[in-house]
Amino acid sequence: MVVTKNNIISIYYSVTDMDGNKIDSNKEFEPLQYLHGGENIMPSLEAALEGAVINEERKITLEPHQAYGDYNDQLVVSVDKEKFPANLGHPEKGMIVDINEGGEMMVVALEGDKVILDGNHPLAGKTLHFSVKVVAVREATINELQQKHPLKQQTEICGPGCCC
Repeated sequence: MVVTKNNIISIYYSVTDMDGNKIDSNKEFEPLQYLHGGENIMPSLEAALEGAVINEERKITLEPHQAYGDYNDQLVVSVDKEKFPANLGHPEKGMIVDINEGGEMMVVALEGDKVILDGNHPLAGKTLHFSVKVVAVREATINELQQKHPLKQQTEICGPGCCC
């Protein structure tokens, strides 16, 4: 089968930055399953996998605007420590802070009486290199199409009285 819309695709992948530093990989784990066309992965990555076949490996480079966006300096703000929400505890570098409208910001620095928060995705502004191997392709079930993601496949046929 070929990677096309409304198929469940299983992939192994690794991601590196421009310097070859490993960002993420699932090669030591189970393959990632996603519904092709279901907005489960980045649209640019999904488009680059269109037409691939089982056991095909593709090298894909995504520029920042194709991945997590360009870095936006306007998403970096400075807040007085005294105005930092007390219910979040003491601010620490790397802390993720939920903000209004469901967004998140990361504490990137503590400078004197200021907390520096960054609303950019940690990979914003980075060119990403993917190595992706397609290991399985199957048709999505009606339930998977409705739910817009893969569902666990039942491996046994159960009869009356089964409690699986």
